[in-house]
Order: sequence, then C-alpha cells, then structure tokens
Amino acid sequence: MKKPVVILSLLIVASLTLAACSPPPPLRSDKYLKDTGLISDTPCAAPCFQNVIVGQTKFTDAVGTIKANPLFSNVQTQDAQQNQPAQASWATVGGDDCCQMTTNDKGIINAMLIKLAPNMTAARPTLQALITQLRKWRLP
Repeated sequence: MKKPVVILSLLIVASLTLAACSPPPPLRSDKYLKDTGLISDTPCAAPCFQNVIVGQTKFTDAVGTIKANPLFSNVQTQDAQQNQPAQASWATVGGDDCCQMTTNDKGIINAMLIKLAPNMTAARPTLQALITQLRKWRLP
C-alpha cells in the first residue's frame, strides 16, 4: 500500500523539478509581427487591425480576412463552446505565433493580442494626438 504512494510522490516531485527547469516562453522575438499598421493606421485605424475591427467584425469574417492575408500563416481556430468564446491564433509567415483574437457571446471579435517584433517602435504621441484618437474611438 505504501509503495504506490511513494512512487506517485516521487513522480510528482520529478515532474515539478523538470517543469521548473524548462526554459520560459519567449517574451521578445524578432520573429513576431513586423507591422506598423497599428501605428500608421494602414490599412485601417485603431481599433482596427488588418481590416478586423474589434467590437464590430464577426468571427467568421475575421478568420477569413486573416487567412487571406499573405503576412500570416498557421491560422488555428477553436469554435465557441458552452462557457468558452470562439478564438483564433496565427503566426507570421516564417515566424512565431504572434496574434490571437476572441469573441463575445454573439460571435463578434471583442479582444485581440498582437505581439510585435522588438524593432517596431513608435514616436511618442502628443496630448492633442491622444485626444483626437480617443474622440475617434468615441471614448470619454
């Protein structure tokens, strides 16, 4: 009776040790998205990214848009389930997974995560530019 418990305990300790010694996921990568569209408003202005508008675009339309974009590859989707929204992730062509999006309960994109390469930088915006952008987004 004690032998299985001892073996199980040793397996748990060994698993935890291996997990603690594995390298963490990369926080920076030159293989992330090299795109200035979020800064330059090309092809569309925020909250739009590559013609997908957060809060407006349907999931099926967004996935089609991403799949048709030559900048991206490896588009993976997961349909909505009981308590889980639909979601998609994709990579840059020849690069790492860079992007994710999820939906609300109506199938509309409600969040996007975009990982940009470290060399993608922006100039510091002026206060007036920030106010103008907030007005575009209709935020208070």
